[in-house]
Amino acid sequence: MGKKAKPSSTSEAKDAKIQAIVLADSFTNTCRPISLERPKVLFPLCGTPMLSYVLEFLESAKVDEVLVFCSSFSEKVKEFLENSRWKTASAVPGGGGLNEVSRMSVKTVASGRTSSAGEALREIDNSNLVTSEPFVLISGDVVCNIDLASVISAHKRRKELDKENIMTVVLKKANADHRTRPLSDDLVVVFDSETKQILRYDNDSCRSSVEFEATLLEEHEGIEFRYDLMDCNVDVCSLEMLLRISDEYDYEDLRNDFIRREVQNRELGHKIYGHVVQNEYAARVHCPRTYDAVCRDVIRRWAYPLVPDNNIDGTSFEYSRVNHYKEAGVEIGWSAFVGSDTVIGAKTNICEGAHIEQSVIGRHCSVARNARIRRSHLWNNVEIHEGSIVDQAILCDNVIVMKNAHVQKGTILSFGVIIGATVMLDPFSRITCLPPPHCSNTPLGTVSWYEKEVVGEDGKGRAWNAMEELDEEDIIGECGNVKNMKEALEKDHRRNCMGCLEYDEVIKRWQDWGDVGETAMLVKENEEEDLTENTFEVVIAQMIYDSFDDGLNIATLDLEIGCYKRAENMTWAETLSACVPAILKLVDTSQKHDQKGLLQSTEVTFAQFKGLIEKMCEQGDEVEMALIEALEKYLVSDDSMKSIFRPLFPMLLKQFWHDMEVLSESVIDKWATEREGLPEDDPLRILVYNKHTRTLLHHVREALAASSTDSEDDSSGQSSSSEDR
Repeated sequence: MGKKAKPSSTSEAKDAKIQAIVLADSFTNTCRPISLERPKVLFPLCGTPMLSYVLEFLESAKVDEVLVFCSSFSEKVKEFLENSRWKTASAVPGGGGLNEVSRMSVKTVASGRTSSAGEALREIDNSNLVTSEPFVLISGDVVCNIDLASVISAHKRRKELDKENIMTVVLKKANADHRTRPLSDDLVVVFDSETKQILRYDNDSCRSSVEFEATLLEEHEGIEFRYDLMDCNVDVCSLEMLLRISDEYDYEDLRNDFIRREVQNRELGHKIYGHVVQNEYAARVHCPRTYDAVCRDVIRRWAYPLVPDNNIDGTSFEYSRVNHYKEAGVEIGWSAFVGSDTVIGAKTNICEGAHIEQSVIGRHCSVARNARIRRSHLWNNVEIHEGSIVDQAILCDNVIVMKNAHVQKGTILSFGVIIGATVMLDPFSRITCLPPPHCSNTPLGTVSWYEKEVVGEDGKGRAWNAMEELDEEDIIGECGNVKNMKEALEKDHRRNCMGCLEYDEVIKRWQDWGDVGETAMLVKENEEEDLTENTFEVVIAQMIYDSFDDGLNIATLDLEIGCYKRAENMTWAETLSACVPAILKLVDTSQKHDQKGLLQSTEVTFAQFKGLIEKMCEQGDEVEMALIEALEKYLVSDDSMKSIFRPLFPMLLKQFWHDMEVLSESVIDKWATEREGLPEDDPLRILVYNKHTRTLLHHVREALAASSTDSEDDSSGQSSSSEDR
């Protein structure tokens, strides 16, 4: 196919408008069976369709025109837009309030013939609808608050200096085990250190290494190899990028085909650059696991101003402390418990004795007496009957869970499913009311495919299986036989579920490479402890990890922890005890054999949290004692990854006392006196009789004695003065 002419400078100057392409289809099946009945971009995320977050983001970045490309469910997407404030500008000449028309023009481009992002972009290129230079390309399932204008400006500056710049990819700093990063994501990016030109882009978990030409070391003065970046699926592109995709029909996947190959194609000379964000929020809803992670981030206000109470899509949420969001008409029984990080939609009824924590409840739902809902997502018109349990699950519209049923972690109940009384579903179940492919022509009203052994005698639905979407040729071509394919699909399915052991998955990946590093062991330790620690400690730890990942704002973290502490009716001593092990797990232990290096890393990490520790210790001596005891408990553990800190105890005690000034001499002396009185075989004596601890205690007790003498002298002086008068 011959190349089209590049746009002229006249067209570039045309009002300098900015266009954006939103891909409303992810061309994946990670959210099956829900996405068989509703497009993923219309899934409610904290009560608001995901597409609304994308459009709100683009409008705030002053994008002029948006082209929403639909492959499947185009009519549903069009209907949504026509009933939103982003309806076609010409449709309503005026208005106000919720009916106010957006300044930004939004159009839909539909094509049922596309099955990949490459085909979608070729369709758009052939339509000649994109004329702005540059334009924005974004997936419809992204939530972000990045400064898009600065990314566009940086792309334009590079374009002026280098005409071969065709694309800027937004990347977010996120470790391999980050909550919003898919477990299948093994992205390695190789940069030019100065220009941030991408030299290699590899996201194939089947490969344990990245091939790299030695000549690149001669051409670039500095090179970075990064494994801590997540592709946000937000790009700023030049029009040449569309021409390249149109010319190459084997470019199907935008990331793994186009970007991966183009950065290696040195003959044509096109260049792609990276734009790394660290303290801004950007994440894509790839699967149910990341759906849950992004929901929780929105609830905890990491994506501000994209928060529920901003009411960007006609909702009416009001925010209250400990991250409670409620619409009007919600009824909550006097003995019901509603924990932190909870969203409740309009006209929902929560009966007495119900227990809800860290969950999103949609509109017109009912939660009966003594029902328990934990870290789950209930969409609209869902009924949870008396005594039922829902744990880490997604329940779509019109789902009913009958009396004393148990919906276990990782489960998806698609539209209209009914789970019968006393039924216990297997973890990671996916239940749908849709007929299997071989029953697609069954007369309406016939429900022979319902599996009563799965949903119960009074239930409605069947277990969905990814195998039913494949034909025999696909199976033999990819895996050789049905058994191998089934095992592969089950593994992928579990990795995409809420409640999966994500750290185990990361470790398995490293084990396959034959090298499990210290980070892997630390990650494993985190997961094992999460399974046994109480909920309060787990939530506090997650707050600390999330804040640390997002740049560590101590003021925000202190407010978040304080609100949760009050909501759970915990003491400051218990709260600080939960913080200490979480902070220790953030220490870089790569220098565990170098005590000096490990000490420095540990001191730096604690110093970062000084403001938080200081404020808690101000609450009284019992909190100071809790700090020492929490450190002691961690260090005397038999766990090898914890015991490496044991020799550092006297230096850390000195840091808290002398450098950070959060411990008083009297509290340290009280702790030491109690430990010195313990039997000789008590493991808690280990730290107090360390020779360096003895030296430190000598100085502490000297300071305490001097302080007492000064107090007595002051008291004596005051008495004398009084007598003289």
